[in-house]
Amino acid sequence: RRNVRQATALQRIALNLMSPPEMPEQPNQHIPSPSPSAAAYRRTHQGEGYPATIIHQYIEEHGLPDAAGLLTLASLTKLPESTLRSSLSYYADYRADHSADHSSHTDRSGPCSKICNGTSCFLSNDNPPPASASSRYASCLGHCHQENNYLLDDSIHSTSKLSEVSIQCLASDAVTTRRFLNSDSTEPASSSYAGFYRALECKPEDIIERITTAGLRGRGGAAFPTGKKWQACASTAADQRYIIANGNEGDAGSYVDRILLERDPHSVIEGMLIGACAMGASKGIIYIRSEYPAAANIIKRAIAEARDAGHLQTGNFSCEISVVQGAGSFVCGEETALISAIEGLRGEIRLRPPYPTEAGLFGKPTAVDNIETLCNVPYIMEHGCEDYQRMGTPTSSGTKTLCFNHGFVRPGIVEVEFGTTLQTAIDAVGGSKSPLAAILLGGPMGCVITPDQWDTPVCYEAMQQRGFDLGHGSIIALPKSADKAALLRHWLSFMAAESCGKCEPCSLGSKRSFQIASGPLTATSQKQLNDLLHLIGQTSLCAFGREIPRALSQYLDIFRDEIFTPKSS
Repeated sequence: RRNVRQATALQRIALNLMSPPEMPEQPNQHIPSPSPSAAAYRRTHQGEGYPATIIHQYIEEHGLPDAAGLLTLASLTKLPESTLRSSLSYYADYRADHSADHSSHTDRSGPCSKICNGTSCFLSNDNPPPASASSRYASCLGHCHQENNYLLDDSIHSTSKLSEVSIQCLASDAVTTRRFLNSDSTEPASSSYAGFYRALECKPEDIIERITTAGLRGRGGAAFPTGKKWQACASTAADQRYIIANGNEGDAGSYVDRILLERDPHSVIEGMLIGACAMGASKGIIYIRSEYPAAANIIKRAIAEARDAGHLQTGNFSCEISVVQGAGSFVCGEETALISAIEGLRGEIRLRPPYPTEAGLFGKPTAVDNIETLCNVPYIMEHGCEDYQRMGTPTSSGTKTLCFNHGFVRPGIVEVEFGTTLQTAIDAVGGSKSPLAAILLGGPMGCVITPDQWDTPVCYEAMQQRGFDLGHGSIIALPKSADKAALLRHWLSFMAAESCGKCEPCSLGSKRSFQIASGPLTATSQKQLNDLLHLIGQTSLCAFGREIPRALSQYLDIFRDEIFTPKSS
């Protein structure tokens, strides 16, 4: 009966889905052609190169393909033309209709390629960047320590004064910030790869045991034990395994991955090599958001340096690392969508099981790890798991890097030990520039925390007990003066734009939610939103849809008096 009720509710959503009001770019506007089955795809492709890279290079050289170009590109990628056409229609960077002219910004005085429409920049949109017919909006450009950001010629700019990002460490020992914490140099930090060579002296199972004992958990939001993931990948019989560094996690407000890729790329590479050694992976991929062009260039140079130094092939160990650039999809931060993107397919999530550690990239066992997670690995191998464990709490060991946006006095990143309160971290950045109604922790699908709850410790279990989620660790200042209704519509437009379209509750539900919020905000629409958000959270296929209701429900509850008007008599 529950399934019948859910199906009926979904039918109501579909029936009520009228032509939407002006919407942001939609990854799923086009009806997808069926993708080849996983088995057929492996038979035709067999892991020869990375289709995403082939597509990217072709478009860089020739532009978006015409009918003849599609045939050429299909031959190069070994993908059916229909599948390739469907894939190209999915990614924002490859769509010809991605103009930003539909936005509310009216200044058209000059061109820029991508304009940041992240929550942080949205809150400071009094001086928006100039847009043109060739411009488009990105969910976040990862420079939230400053305002009004945009990309021009692969370089970051701002309509406000450019500011340096502050780097602080409150932990007893710096882990992720240790190589650039006290450096004024803009050049990436170097590395001796001491942790990697210590790992080469160990048996693979001993490396995994050390990572497990240290208690390292994924820093991308799910907090899954890294050692358990590596063990699952290593124990799956295969002639080929992959390790992937996920540099596509673009929660609006979080930019620690970009900072680590640009300031300490060798820690990312070293962490991958240690993981490859532990799992028997001979190929590694660093998948980087297209919104981070500088990071992609820096990591490519660092890989070349590591190769020249002999780190990628030494003794009986060999692991070749490549960079694959994204094409504008927030959902590709989810590991199965990311794998599909590398394979040249639409960046839609996949049903699990099988998990990527069993059947991932090209059907082979694959471990997908967050950038910050990998930067913890060399420290553990170099200093030992006991050193790492003494920081943090019994259930959340080590440190976490928090990102503060421009709404704070000293915006930047702060590395804290787990167990440190949010208030302590906020004090470290000098508090806020203006009175705050709350902070947004973990991006649009994170949580809204009011000042009376800032005594909450940065700890997975402690936060869960209060109904909060750490996510990727971004902290956005939400001023009392902010237009709460406008921010609600902004969040819902983001979710409607970034839903991959794989399942109806998320794709249709997010659009319908945006429609409701774009109309009169009354007690009736409040109930409609709450009911719909509950349905989306209960029936969506992946974490994107399931987590849509959390921050929004909290937000609607906290600020209902500022958003909704009483029901008219």
